Amino acid sequence: MTELPSISVDTLQPPIFIYGSLRMGGMERVIGESNLIETAPAFVRGVKKGMGDLFLCADVTHDIADRTEGELCYVRNDTYEATIEILDEYEGVKDGYYRRHLIFAQKFSKSGLFIPAWLYSRGEKL
Repeated sequence: MTELPSISVDTLQPPIFIYGSLRMGGMERVIGESNLIETAPAFVRGVKKGMGDLFLCADVTHDIADRTEGELCYVRNDTYEATIEILDEYEGVKDGYYRRHLIFAQKFSKSGLFIPAWLYSRGEKL
C-alpha cells in the first residue's frame, strides 16, 4: 500500500470510514474518482455491523468488543465540503436513514494510532 501524499496537518479533513456499499469502487462512483486521494484498510471499535430494512448499516455501541472492518477514504481538501454533502445525500442523512458520527479508526498498517473519521450509522428510519 502506498503512503498518503504529504498533506499539511493544519488543513487535513477527517477521512470517511466506509464499511458497506461504498466499498469495492462504490465511493469512486458516488463522489467521483478525482475527489478521492487514497484509501486504506482500517477498523473501528465500538461499532457493530447489522442489517436495516434493506441495506447493511452500522450501530455505534461504544462496546470495545464490537469491531467493524472497512476502509478510510481520504478526500481532497478543495472538494471536501461538497463531498460530504454528496455523501449525506446518498446516505439519506436529512431523511433520517443514516447519521454521520465522528469516530476513531485504526489503520491495519499502523495499529495503535487512532484517526478521527466520519462514519455513517443507522438512522431512525432503519
